[in-house]
Amino acid sequence: MVFIVRGKMESTREDGNVVTLSEGDVCGEELLTWCLEPSSLNGDARTRGKPGCKLVCKRTVKCLSNVEACVLCAADLEEITTLFAGFLRNHRVQMAIRHESPFG
Repeated sequence: MVFIVRGKMESTREDGNVVTLSEGDVCGEELLTWCLEPSSLNGDARTRGKPGCKLVCKRTVKCLSNVEACVLCAADLEEITTLFAGFLRNHRVQMAIRHESPFG
């Protein structure tokens, strides 16, 4: 996931849809949704580390200006969702996370 602190980026989906991202926008939020799947929250070792169980982003992102951003890799998010599993199981939190993002 990329959290844009400063600058502008452009996100192009596989279908050609282009969205401009700037300060305060997030790119890659689908990774958090993927981490919230029941197997991830329950710590199901059968699905972790298996080939084919990784999220693959089919989006191209490029900088349109100098960009300052914070990046969380899949391992970071997996650790966060494990540490805060109780909080993330809250229905209201899950609905907020799974809300369709306009930045897709």
